[in-house]
Amino acid sequence: MMENNTVLSVKNLHVHYVTSELTAKAVNGIDFEVKEGEALGLVGETGAGKTTTALSIMQLVPDPPGIIVDGEIYFEGKNVIFNSDKENEEKAEAYFEYAKDHERLVQKLRIEKDRISLNRKMDRWSK
Repeated sequence: MMENNTVLSVKNLHVHYVTSELTAKAVNGIDFEVKEGEALGLVGETGAGKTTTALSIMQLVPDPPGIIVDGEIYFEGKNVIFNSDKENEEKAEAYFEYAKDHERLVQKLRIEKDRISLNRKMDRWSK
């Protein structure tokens, strides 16, 4: 069971990509937790499973050929591996709305920063 302040918990995650020719074991037993207020960065060589891990958490592993063959992914206390397609779609829509709002805010902040920088330069030039 997760502690109260754990937002994301990944335990023994195994993800394979299966084709008629081969099985690629993209993620092999990764474990980690992210507590409230923490950030996590996935670092590794090309092909190490960073993207597949992230796709697994968001339930966006292309199926086929991707299959989560083992493990648990708890987000806010719920094992998202057992989400219905409808639940996953609703979460994805909410995330994309958040991401669009976040990008708009970042763009506004960039514009404001540029405006302030330009005003400072103009003040210096006028002296």
